[in-house]
Amino acid sequence: MCRIPQPLFVNIGIPLMSYVVLARKLRPSRFDDLIGQETAAQTLRNAVLSDRVAHAFLFTGSRGVGKTSAARILTRAVNCLNPDNGDPCNRCENCTEINQNASADVIEIDAASNRGIENIRELRENVNYVPAKCRYKIYIIDEAHMLTLESFNALLKTLEEPPPYVKFIFATTDPHKIPPTIISRCQRYDFLRISIKKMADFLETVVKNENLELSRKAIEMICRNSVGGMRDALTAIDQILSFTGTSATDQKVAQILGILDSESRFAFIEALLEKKDGEAISYFQKLQEHGHDVNDVLSDLLQTIKTIALVRTLGMNQALFQDIPADDLETFSTLSKIVSADELQQIFHILLELEEQMKRSAHTKICFEMAILQIASIEPLIGLPEIISEIQNIRKSKSAGNSNTENTDSVIEGPAELSGPEKDNSGANQQHSFLKMSGAHKPLTDATVIKNILKSDKTELATAEPAKLNESSPEPKMTEKQHSVTNQDNYSHVDEEKPYV
Repeated sequence: MCRIPQPLFVNIGIPLMSYVVLARKLRPSRFDDLIGQETAAQTLRNAVLSDRVAHAFLFTGSRGVGKTSAARILTRAVNCLNPDNGDPCNRCENCTEINQNASADVIEIDAASNRGIENIRELRENVNYVPAKCRYKIYIIDEAHMLTLESFNALLKTLEEPPPYVKFIFATTDPHKIPPTIISRCQRYDFLRISIKKMADFLETVVKNENLELSRKAIEMICRNSVGGMRDALTAIDQILSFTGTSATDQKVAQILGILDSESRFAFIEALLEKKDGEAISYFQKLQEHGHDVNDVLSDLLQTIKTIALVRTLGMNQALFQDIPADDLETFSTLSKIVSADELQQIFHILLELEEQMKRSAHTKICFEMAILQIASIEPLIGLPEIISEIQNIRKSKSAGNSNTENTDSVIEGPAELSGPEKDNSGANQQHSFLKMSGAHKPLTDATVIKNILKSDKTELATAEPAKLNESSPEPKMTEKQHSVTNQDNYSHVDEEKPYV
């Protein structure tokens, strides 16, 4: 006789855990509950009120913005027995069954696990059956971009001309992966990322209802970390509730979320901008010891440098920086005064190059530390106005040197005419006197500029001396006979040297 194995766990009367996470407990049940999606919600409500609901919808947007929730609200609204101004009542039999996932007329399909053509063929066969209880049979296909191209092609005819009692709702985070032939057959609704202000206002109410003490700064930190997704923010609050219970400081929230707190971030940035490479590397090593990922630190650095550059260029305009707290905005303004805008651009490009290097290298820490040293060695660039003013100064100094040269020439030509060796040394004396005069009156400039000025003066002196000698000793006039004899001698001389002339 075969022995039947006993189960490892036996029910002894202990009730199962019935805790529901905030993301599920606070899931929107009406169109008004969709935070930050007022346009899409109003359009869908008006379609229900006017009975102009399309046969196919495409909901696109990033994660956690309300695509699946909107699909379920629309499903209940078109099948509700007692609709309330376009919204479902959430109390009738149809709404209750749909909320409990017990309705046979509402089919939710996960396209990631049901992506084959066989699944689509089964769907096409079931489309022909009329709804059992509800007014419409609704197919909600989540993560629709995971379907294969063959599955999309098999669905084209059904999607274009479905039965009057069937409606399709596609939800996806990657609409560019959906074939255009599918998009053209659907009404597309783009769900936007929720702004930090709207999300923070909603989370303050949630925190108050859950008896959790969090500062506004900590809530905004959660909102920024969730990148516009309400589900991620509610999941983070659940995590904080499990860790702290009733209250949590800003540092604890940053530690739970695995992000940089404001003090550590600003201290690290200040050390970088002030070119203190030792302090910057020390801060970086401390961040790694606390478990911060190198890629997250780099992403935070890029965002911070970008904000500092904007604050330096645009000023402290609170209307332009609504997502930044006032205290942090003052800190950004202080940091923007440490370096110039050109240096911020150089730092930003170095960090972008570091991002590419870290993708190709297994030694991310070494790449990061070398980038810190490279940032600390940045030299300020000379702008075009400074270069123009320097050129103008050089030209002014050169014109002053030329006027001094004319004065020295008048002084040298004043005495009587020199003779003998004194006349031979006149050029050297003139150059020596010019060097004295130019050294006395000319401001200090670059060595190459001085060399160029001396070279031009030397050429002027060299061309001036033969002219003076020609004026002082004129050539004697030649008679016609002497001129003819000279010409014959020249021809004969040329013929001797070059017989082919």
